[in-house]
Amino acid sequence: MLFFLAYSYATLFLVSDLSEEAASPRLLLLDNPYQQGIDTTAVDDVLQDLANAARATGTQVISTQALPVPRDPATIREIHMLRECEAP
Repeated sequence: MLFFLAYSYATLFLVSDLSEEAASPRLLLLDNPYQQGIDTTAVDDVLQDLANAARATGTQVISTQALPVPRDPATIREIHMLRECEAP
């Protein structure tokens, strides 16, 4: 999971690094990075780094998760779901 998060961070900067030679994804979707067994503090730090990278590159990052996000109001907006799905 840490490799995936690092790879995702790097892809946000493709356009600025390679100019017109590469297309930036402009959207990064993370499906609950906390459930992968990584230390919560490490995931918090990565989410903040991704939020800062998204702001710098004009990319949108969406992360679905059960835990509250580490919040920097300037970079992270949390949207609470009206309904939660429960596991069968």
